[in-house]
Amino acid sequence: MKYFIISDTHLGHEAMVTLCGRKPDFSEKLLGQLQDVPLGSVFIHMGDILIGNDAYWHDRIMERLQGARKWLVRGNHDRKSDSWYLDHGWDMVCEKLEIQKHGWNIVFSHKPLEYELNVYTINIHGHLHNMEHRAKTGDGFLFSCEEWMRPVELQKFMEAKGII
Repeated sequence: MKYFIISDTHLGHEAMVTLCGRKPDFSEKLLGQLQDVPLGSVFIHMGDILIGNDAYWHDRIMERLQGARKWLVRGNHDRKSDSWYLDHGWDMVCEKLEIQKHGWNIVFSHKPLEYELNVYTINIHGHLHNMEHRAKTGDGFLFSCEEWMRPVELQKFMEAKGII
């Protein structure tokens, strides 16, 4: 089974053009990239899906992710109830997600976590956008939507970051 990750898409949040240097059509480009997530895959979104017009953006996301499992790790802008997200197509909603993959105990979170000895080996997180200099040193690996601008297969992300 393949896992695909993304974070901080902020669909519909036009201030991302100024704040993070995104192109004006970033929401449509990101939506188009979702179609590359294969059937039977797991799609992990590490939070901050959108800003405003929630039902509209969720409908458009779910249209493109049919046949994939959709797991949401809540971000600071994901303020609806768990049942709202489940009713709008997510298969799971959580504050952090732990899996074992590629020989690692991985915890996915929105914000970087403090290292928890014997709980996980690495932390893959979002939240810091293109401000990696704000990331703490240690076991956290930032997934920056500004760097990737698409969902990325977990294995390819881990290879790019020198984890595997």
